[in-house]
Amino acid sequence: MLALCDPNMKDKVKSHDDFMEIKRTRDTLKLLKVIKQYMYSNGSEDTYTIYNQVMATINLFRMRQEKGQFVQSFRDQFTAMRQVCDQSGMTIGQSEQVTKAILHREGITDPTTEQLEKAKNKAVEEFYAILFTYLVDRQKYGKVVEDIENDVLKKKNNPFPKDVSDASRLLIGWRNNFGGRSIRTEANDGVAFATVSDDKEEQKKSGKKKEITCFRCKKVGHYASDCNEELPPKTSKTGTNMLIT
Repeated sequence: MLALCDPNMKDKVKSHDDFMEIKRTRDTLKLLKVIKQYMYSNGSEDTYTIYNQVMATINLFRMRQEKGQFVQSFRDQFTAMRQVCDQSGMTIGQSEQVTKAILHREGITDPTTEQLEKAKNKAVEEFYAILFTYLVDRQKYGKVVEDIENDVLKKKNNPFPKDVSDASRLLIGWRNNFGGRSIRTEANDGVAFATVSDDKEEQKKSGKKKEITCFRCKKVGHYASDCNEELPPKTSKTGTNMLIT
């Protein structure tokens, strides 16, 4: 969490009276509290609400998954920064238009207060889920984003993950189970996975096979384990050259 702070904030946090204890116990909640103290009040009783909100927003949208960083780790950092934004009083992701669209999608024309509140929360969660998906390492997960964008162009229903946890599961499942192939399909309960071969990968494999020479029949285009060629029977060697004593 401290790694997300700018150098000035890091110096302030490290000079705090409780920093050594926080470092020893690895108390992330207490560390977040200290960071919030400096962000919201500049370390004093005077508050700079607008400035704090702007800086929190910049830090949120500036986030990127580092190379080699696990999705779960980046998700935790993203969630912590989101909490900072929430604590500063911002309502990022709230939209009356999106809320109406969600109610329309669910077939609700005359919502109750509870249904309206749920739709608002869903709009916020979906906003953060999409944002999180776009902030991950594009070299690893760019294909997932591409699939989502294609689904949007095709006007498929609900192509987006429902919340950050859903987006995290999508990315982890895609990377671990399918090694870089396009695997997004639709299911009634959200995002599902199915093995689908990537055309480019198949072209690469077929191209490689053309260069392979079978060491069994000496022909090109297949492995010895896949060889069906009938070979002439081997002649048995006699022991005519053996010396008998």
